[in-house]
Amino acid sequence: MGGPDIADLTREFCEEIRELKNSLEFASKQYEDLEDECTEVKMENAALKANQEKLPQELERVKKSAHENPQNIVAQDQSSRIKNIELKGIPHVKKEKLFSILDKVGNVIDEPISDEDIDICHRVPTRNASAEPNIMVVFNSRTKRDAVFEKSTQKTFHGGEARI
Repeated sequence: MGGPDIADLTREFCEEIRELKNSLEFASKQYEDLEDECTEVKMENAALKANQEKLPQELERVKKSAHENPQNIVAQDQSSRIKNIELKGIPHVKKEKLFSILDKVGNVIDEPISDEDIDICHRVPTRNASAEPNIMVVFNSRTKRDAVFEKSTQKTFHGGEARI
Protein backbone atom coordinates (compact mmCIF):
# COMPACT_ATOMS: atom_id res chain seq x y z
CA MET A 1 0.00 0.00 0.00
CA GLY A 2 1.46 3.23 -1.03
CA GLY A 3 -0.34 5.78 1.24
CA PRO A 4 0.73 7.49 4.40
CA ASP A 5 0.61 5.31 7.39
CA ILE A 6 -1.17 6.08 10.62
CA ALA A 7 1.99 6.96 12.54
CA ASP A 8 2.87 9.71 10.03
CA LEU A 9 -0.65 11.07 10.13
CA THR A 10 -0.64 11.05 13.92
CA ARG A 11 2.66 12.98 13.97
CA GLU A 12 1.34 15.52 11.49
CA PHE A 13 -1.87 15.83 13.44
CA CYS A 14 0.03 16.33 16.75
CA GLU A 15 2.28 18.94 15.07
CA GLU A 16 -0.73 20.84 13.76
CA ILE A 17 -2.42 20.68 17.17
CA ARG A 18 0.79 22.08 18.77
CA GLU A 19 0.88 24.92 16.22
CA LEU A 20 -2.81 25.58 16.81
CA LYS A 21 -2.21 25.59 20.59
CA ASN A 22 0.71 28.05 20.17
CA SER A 23 -1.42 30.28 17.95
CA LEU A 24 -4.25 30.18 20.48
CA GLU A 25 -1.88 31.05 23.34
CA PHE A 26 -0.45 33.93 21.29
CA ALA A 27 -3.95 35.22 20.47
CA SER A 28 -4.98 34.84 24.12
CA LYS A 29 -1.91 36.83 25.25
CA GLN A 30 -2.69 39.54 22.67
CA TYR A 31 -6.29 39.67 23.91
CA GLU A 32 -5.17 40.02 27.55
CA ASP A 33 -2.75 42.81 26.58
CA LEU A 34 -5.53 44.62 24.72
CA GLU A 35 -7.88 44.14 27.64
CA ASP A 36 -5.27 45.61 30.05
CA GLU A 37 -4.66 48.51 27.68
CA CYS A 38 -8.39 49.10 27.38
CA THR A 39 -8.74 49.14 31.18
CA GLU A 40 -5.93 51.72 31.43
CA VAL A 41 -7.55 53.88 28.75
CA LYS A 42 -10.89 53.69 30.56
CA MET A 43 -9.24 54.79 33.83
CA GLU A 44 -7.44 57.66 32.08
CA ASN A 45 -10.68 58.64 30.38
CA ALA A 46 -12.53 58.67 33.71
CA ALA A 47 -9.81 60.88 35.24
CA LEU A 48 -9.93 63.24 32.25
CA LYS A 49 -13.72 63.46 32.48
CA ALA A 50 -13.48 64.28 36.19
CA ASN A 51 -10.96 67.03 35.44
CA GLN A 52 -13.05 68.31 32.55
CA GLU A 53 -16.09 68.59 34.81
CA LYS A 54 -14.08 70.86 37.14
CA LEU A 55 -12.92 73.15 34.32
CA PRO A 56 -16.08 75.29 33.97
CA GLN A 57 -16.01 76.09 37.70
CA GLU A 58 -12.29 76.86 37.53
CA LEU A 59 -12.87 79.04 34.46
CA GLU A 60 -15.57 81.01 36.29
CA ARG A 61 -13.26 81.47 39.28
CA VAL A 62 -10.46 82.74 37.01
CA LYS A 63 -12.85 85.05 35.14
CA LYS A 64 -14.10 86.48 38.44
CA SER A 65 -10.56 86.95 39.68
CA ALA A 66 -9.49 88.58 36.40
CA HIS A 67 -12.46 90.93 36.64
CA GLU A 68 -11.73 91.82 40.28
CA ASN A 69 -7.96 92.30 39.91
CA PRO A 70 -8.07 95.59 37.97
CA GLN A 71 -10.66 96.92 40.41
CA ASN A 72 -8.47 95.92 43.35
CA ILE A 73 -5.44 97.53 41.73
CA VAL A 74 -7.35 100.77 41.17
CA ALA A 75 -8.61 100.71 44.76
CA GLN A 76 -5.11 100.06 46.11
CA ASP A 77 -3.68 102.76 43.87
CA GLN A 78 -6.25 105.27 45.09
CA SER A 79 -5.72 104.19 48.68
CA SER A 80 -1.96 104.57 48.40
CA ARG A 81 -2.37 108.09 47.01
CA ILE A 82 -4.97 109.26 49.51
CA LYS A 83 -2.33 111.04 51.62
CA ASN A 84 -0.35 112.46 48.66
CA ILE A 85 -0.07 115.92 47.18
CA GLU A 86 2.00 116.82 44.15
CA LEU A 87 3.35 120.37 44.04
CA LYS A 88 4.02 121.78 40.59
CA GLY A 89 5.89 124.84 39.43
CA ILE A 90 8.29 125.21 42.34
CA PRO A 91 11.72 125.97 40.89
CA HIS A 92 14.39 123.34 41.45
CA VAL A 93 17.52 124.58 43.22
CA LYS A 94 20.67 122.56 43.84
CA LYS A 95 21.04 121.37 47.43
CA GLU A 96 17.46 122.43 48.17
CA LYS A 97 15.81 121.45 51.42
CA LEU A 98 12.35 120.22 50.55
CA PHE A 99 11.13 120.31 54.14
CA SER A 100 11.93 124.03 54.39
CA ILE A 101 10.22 124.61 51.02
CA LEU A 102 7.13 122.86 52.40
CA ASP A 103 7.31 125.03 55.52
CA LYS A 104 7.27 128.12 53.28
CA VAL A 105 4.39 126.71 51.22
CA GLY A 106 2.48 126.18 54.47
CA ASN A 107 3.10 129.81 55.46
CA VAL A 108 1.90 131.08 52.07
CA ILE A 109 -1.36 129.08 52.21
CA ASP A 110 -1.88 129.72 55.95
CA GLU A 111 -1.67 126.03 56.85
CA PRO A 112 1.48 125.20 58.81
CA ILE A 113 3.35 122.10 57.58
CA SER A 114 5.81 120.65 60.07
CA ASP A 115 8.37 117.89 59.55
CA GLU A 116 6.20 115.61 61.71
CA ASP A 117 3.31 116.01 59.26
CA ILE A 118 5.37 114.57 56.40
CA ASP A 119 6.09 110.90 55.81
CA ILE A 120 7.96 111.20 52.50
CA CYS A 121 8.96 114.16 50.36
CA HIS A 122 10.93 114.06 47.10
CA ARG A 123 11.16 115.42 43.59
CA VAL A 124 9.51 113.34 40.86
CA PRO A 125 11.51 113.05 37.63
CA THR A 126 9.72 114.20 34.49
CA ARG A 127 9.91 112.89 30.96
CA ASN A 128 10.84 116.32 29.72
CA ALA A 129 14.36 117.08 30.96
CA SER A 130 13.83 120.84 30.68
CA ALA A 131 10.66 120.83 32.83
CA GLU A 132 10.82 121.48 36.56
CA PRO A 133 10.40 118.23 38.48
CA ASN A 134 7.34 118.22 40.70
CA ILE A 135 7.51 117.67 44.45
CA MET A 136 5.65 114.63 45.78
CA VAL A 137 4.59 114.90 49.43
CA VAL A 138 3.15 111.98 51.37
CA PHE A 139 1.58 113.17 54.60
CA ASN A 140 1.33 111.05 57.73
CA SER A 141 -2.41 111.60 57.88
CA ARG A 142 -5.15 112.11 55.38
CA THR A 143 -6.57 114.88 57.55
CA LYS A 144 -3.43 116.98 57.19
CA ARG A 145 -3.30 116.33 53.46
CA ASP A 146 -6.94 117.42 53.12
CA ALA A 147 -6.30 120.59 55.16
CA VAL A 148 -3.29 121.54 53.02
CA PHE A 149 -5.22 120.77 49.84
CA GLU A 150 -8.23 122.82 50.97
CA LYS A 151 -6.10 125.85 51.84
CA SER A 152 -4.10 125.58 48.61
CA THR A 153 -7.28 125.63 46.50
CA GLN A 154 -8.41 128.81 48.27
CA LYS A 155 -5.16 130.60 47.53
CA THR A 156 -3.55 130.68 44.11
CA PHE A 157 0.12 131.56 44.04
CA HIS A 158 3.16 131.14 41.88
CA GLY A 159 6.44 129.86 43.25
CA GLY A 160 8.40 132.85 41.97
CA GLU A 161 5.97 135.40 43.42
CA ALA A 162 6.05 133.98 46.93
CA ARG A 163 9.83 133.53 46.81
CA ILE A 164 9.65 129.97 47.96
